[in-house]
Order: sequence, then C-alpha cells, then structure tokens
Amino acid sequence: MFKWLKTIMILFGIATFMLACSTTPEAPVATGGEEEAAYDSEYPAEEEGAAVVEEESYDSDYAEETEAVEAEAVEEDEAYDPNYSQETESMNAEIVSSADSEPAAGSGDFPQTLAYSQQPPAVDPAKGYFVDEIADGIYWLMGSQYQAMFLTTGEGVIVIDAPQPIGESYLAAIREVTDEPITHQIYSHSHGDHIGAAGIFPQGIEVIAHQNVVGQLPNVPNPTITFEDSYTLEVGNQLLELSYVGTPHSVGDIVIHAPRQKVLMIVDLFHPGSAPFGGFGATIDLGAHLQAHDVILENFDFDLLIAGHTQILGTRAHLETNKAFTLSMLDLVKQAILTGPEDQVIQTCFDGTVEQWTGVLANLENRVAANCQAMTNYVLSQPALLEEASTEQTGATTMTDSLNFSLPERSGSRQRTSGIVPHVQIGINPDTAVNDELFRRAYLLPGVEDRPTTVSLPGGRGMWLTDEVAVTNPGVILSGREFAHIHTDGSLHAPLPVDRALEVAEKGWGEMHPWSGERPGFDGFVMLYTPVTMDELEVTFQLIVESYNHVTGQTIQASDYK
Repeated sequence: MFKWLKTIMILFGIATFMLACSTTPEAPVATGGEEEAAYDSEYPAEEEGAAVVEEESYDSDYAEETEAVEAEAVEEDEAYDPNYSQETESMNAEIVSSADSEPAAGSGDFPQTLAYSQQPPAVDPAKGYFVDEIADGIYWLMGSQYQAMFLTTGEGVIVIDAPQPIGESYLAAIREVTDEPITHQIYSHSHGDHIGAAGIFPQGIEVIAHQNVVGQLPNVPNPTITFEDSYTLEVGNQLLELSYVGTPHSVGDIVIHAPRQKVLMIVDLFHPGSAPFGGFGATIDLGAHLQAHDVILENFDFDLLIAGHTQILGTRAHLETNKAFTLSMLDLVKQAILTGPEDQVIQTCFDGTVEQWTGVLANLENRVAANCQAMTNYVLSQPALLEEASTEQTGATTMTDSLNFSLPERSGSRQRTSGIVPHVQIGINPDTAVNDELFRRAYLLPGVEDRPTTVSLPGGRGMWLTDEVAVTNPGVILSGREFAHIHTDGSLHAPLPVDRALEVAEKGWGEMHPWSGERPGFDGFVMLYTPVTMDELEVTFQLIVESYNHVTGQTIQASDYK
C-alpha cells in the first residue's frame, strides 16, 4: 500500500510541476508546445547541503590539493544555490525535452526520473539526503552536493562510492528501500571525498576498483578485485560493466555502466548544469579530460548519468553541453595566444566564455578564471595545437558568401504576426512550390536532420544537428540539438548574431522574437517570414545558412546547397 501511495504522490507532483511550467493551456512543453513554454517555470532554489566535513589526511600531496579544490568548490555551490536554479533550470528542462528522442532510463516505470534531470528534488532536512529508484533496481543517493548510486539485485546490494559528507546516512538510505545485505562495493576513483566513508560497510564484502588506485587510496578498505581495462559484474538480476577510461580526472577513473537500464556513472568529469570546478575538476590530464567526452558519448549507450556532484541527474545532453563548453574554451585560448597580447590570454578567455555561456551554465564567474588558466597551460604545453590553429587561421577565408551577403530591403508590406507567444504569422497564403523548395533545401545542409520539432507548435519541423556536427555556440539553441524550426506555413525561427537579427527586422525579412532581450538564448532569435517567391526564398535560405554557421562555427556557402 505504501508503494502505491508513494507512486500516486510522485505522479501528482510531476503533473503539478509540468502544469506550472506551461505558458498556455494550448501548447504544453511535453506535447511539443511553442519553444518559449519551457522558460516559463521558476524553480525553487536548491536545498542547501550540509557543510563538507573535514577530510582525512592522505598519503600524497596531490590528493590533498585536489580534494581541497573540490571541497572549496562544493562550498561555493552551496552558497550559490539560490541563483543556480534560476540560472540553469530553463536549460536543464529543454536539453532533456526531445519528443523524438528515447525516454530516459526507466521513465516508463519511474516517471519522476526525468524531472530529476531538470530540477533538484527536495531533501528532507531531518535526514540530510534524498534517495529514490531511478531505473529498475538502481537507486540515486544525493546529499550535501554529492551523489552516489546503489543497486538491489535480489541477492544483495551493490554500493558505488561512499562520499564522506553523506557518511552514515548511506546506510540509512539503503535500509529505507531494501533489507538485502550489502555484498559488493565499487570505487569510481581514488579520491577520499567520494569514497572516504567506505569503512561504514560490512567487512568481508567484495571491493572492486581499477588497479591504478592501489597505493593511492585514503584510509579505506583495499580492493579485493582489480582490473586493467574492463570488468563485468553480474549479481542476481543486475549487470554492471566497468571500464577504464584513462585519467580525465585522476588515476583509476572508471565508467560504471548499467546497459540494461541505460544508466552511467562517472565521477568528477563534469557537473550537470554548472561550469566545471576550477582547473576542470583539478584534472591531472586535461588532454584525457577532453578526449573522455567523445569516448563516453561514442562507446556507451546511456540516457541518465550520475556525475558525483550537484543536485540533479545528468543526461547525455548535459554531457554534450559540457563537451561544447570545453571545446569552446580551447578555441578561445588558442586564438588568444595566436593574436596576443600574451598577458591578456586568460582575460580574453574569461570574457569570451562568460559572454557565450551566461544563462546556459551556472557558477561561471566563480570558476571560469581557473579553467582558463588550466586551459592556457595545456595549450602552451602542446605546440601541435598552436601549429594547427595557426594553419587554419592562415588558410581560412575571412568571409563566406553568406557572411558577405548584403541583405536587401524586402518589398511589399510587412507580414502580420501574433506579436506574442506563441509567435506565429497570421493570414499568410504560402506558395506550395516555394514552400516545398524551402523544406528541400533546408535539409540539404550537412548534418541537418528533418525531425519533429520539440519547441514549436505541433506540425512544425525541426532542423536537428546530428551528433557528428560540432556545436560551438550552444547558448543560442533552445532545445537539445534543434537549432531552428520551420512552421507549416513556411515561416521559421532561427538564431542569428544579434546585429544581423536586428538588420533582418529592419529590412522587413522578419522580426525579433517577443522574448528577445528578456530571456537567455533569445537575444538573436528571429522569425523569418514566409518566402512567397523564389527570389525571396534565396534571401531566406542565405539567412538559414548564416544561422547554421552561427551555431556550428562552420563557414559553408549557400550556393553549394541548391
């Protein structure tokens, strides 16, 4: 009876949350409502976690330095919590709201799971932690800005990590949901803030870790099983695949993958909805850190990701966003070093990163300087990166035909629109042949797929970028990898540089979105009116190409796609 009541309460809570997020009854986000609907929610501020306990001393100076950085960053997160929700949750809601993508693991049986990737669940202050089943037999434990995972198998409990700030509460969380004995423990890596409480578990259980953590561990039980490349753990009805992925954060970093449920755990690589901790989580190998994103995205099938920190679940889209953030900073630093002056590289990186990512990730002001410093040190240590960037800079054309394109004045009267959200044209009679050609050419662009829109009215067609296309300006994308969408009447919404968007409006080819200048991501978001002649189509398509280049950093030419 208790489980049925719990399920009913969860379903009621999620239904209430989704209703509160809708802009209009006619266009709820979950059913493909207008793109702006996802921005209407104001989530409550996160619960402030308990102070991070003082950590035990470690054998190596590096471990002390690394964990001091991480502990400081956790305190920084807790102080930042009231703003974190407001700044990032619109983005969190949209990057997981793809109507055409597979549902998150267990979302059919556990409808609350997807909500946890959008807003933090409430933590009972009396307990100091939150625990819930996010997929079949997989439990997410969160408290004091730390995360862990455990599984029930029918034969015993598998625990993964034992964060010090959660401590003895880990045992209480397990006993809250099962009476199975604890039989196995896995270390995600060697740092004591994530495994320092491992001694609370029964003696004699199997302890599994990568071979490189041996000799690097704090005062915790030593592994009974170690591996070099991979290890498969099958207990009862659960299967876990453990994989060594190099040193993106520390020695012995592993991915813990539950392939049946499509749940993955990797700790301290990134932090969903937030900028990386200083020095990219005090990584010991920034090159490996950069590579790890592709290794995970290309080799593991997952929908949910437990990242070790913050108060929300991660998703594949969160990891893609962090990859784009890291690569954009790499590009900023390379260009700043090449163009100089040398003493302004970090400031140039800081200014460019904050400008590009404000409204997308939290904690930028607190963390970007340290990340820019780490990235600068890395690039300077890799001459080949600078040689490659210099070659690209020398060989690149300064302007493409679309960027050189002189926008003419549009003849005739301006199209009528609603002027409000939902932002649509009124009374337009599109030419069928022109519309067909518009749709045909739009999906000729490299790596653009024709998929149902997740941000516009039903019937609209999204312009989705495939995973192979790099996104260098993710802050202008409203949902996932859908950078623009075309309405059934041939009008469309697309992001452009702000100056260009204003010129489009001034010369009669479109108008700024009603939320431009008011909400993150909408500053250059423009409606392009329905082209009613083939000549007008040529102009509209040029602007679509400019939008594509604006999002991807490419320099393709409209004349190549006819």
